[in-house]
Amino acid sequence: MQLKKAKTRIECELLDLLNAGYSILDTIQAEFINKTRQGTFTLEDDQKQCALVDQWTAFAIGFINSVFPSSFELKTFSRLLNPDVAALSSISAHHALRSLLQHRINMLDQVVRSNLNRYDDLRVLRIYIDDIDNFSKIRKVKPEDVSELLVNGYLDQPEDFIQISLEEILDVPFHKKDWGGEINDLYTSNILLDGNRVAAAFLLKGNGLRKKVLEIKECGKNGDQIVRLLDSPAQLFVIQFVGSISDYVVKDIEGKVNENQLQGKIAQYCIIDGVDTARLLRAYGRL
Repeated sequence: MQLKKAKTRIECELLDLLNAGYSILDTIQAEFINKTRQGTFTLEDDQKQCALVDQWTAFAIGFINSVFPSSFELKTFSRLLNPDVAALSSISAHHALRSLLQHRINMLDQVVRSNLNRYDDLRVLRIYIDDIDNFSKIRKVKPEDVSELLVNGYLDQPEDFIQISLEEILDVPFHKKDWGGEINDLYTSNILLDGNRVAAAFLLKGNGLRKKVLEIKECGKNGDQIVRLLDSPAQLFVIQFVGSISDYVVKDIEGKVNENQLQGKIAQYCIIDGVDTARLLRAYGRL
């Protein structure tokens, strides 16, 4: 199973939460000592301190739920002594409260750190065209190097030309004809990411769309082309267009890829707009 967040992010959030717990521990200890010396520590003060501990505990529970894909860690964390603080005298209640908070701080640290490596790290949802090994030559072509090929970010080239170019660059031996009902426009297992081979499915759009911006409504009925794309037996899902790609399209595929990841599937996506399409074709001598 896969973590719900990247390990580096989990470690940062854990550190912040532990620091917050220790700050509360220091605060209630200092307040108790000062007010006890003055004889002013009351049951109301004790209740306020209990509320602080309860609030921190709620944050800790929410954090664990946001990190791990199973309930095992939360059950482990929740297996704590929970004395009836209100039934004790103020002094006993205070010491019990401090012990409880210290125990929960220790348990949170232990549970998270000891179980983190049980799960796979969360994969980055989005990769960029420059990250694909097969397209490594694109790294030498900057956006300004292809500015003369585009008009306001739009590359006036047909989908078939884009597809054939990709097939040649990726050593795909057969040309897949577009018939409108396919789940993808191009499928290949020749993609390399960090030296690892992955299967990729492409949704391609050329100048036949007659639009400068690719919106969800241009991706089939209610975006069903994106739904079909994610039905492909692939780990990388690519949306390519010769112009701009709207934020809604990006958010849509990101949500679907994220859902796949949460189900334990390997899934990432890549967006190739008009500028990156031109960079790729120029890098490999197609333009």
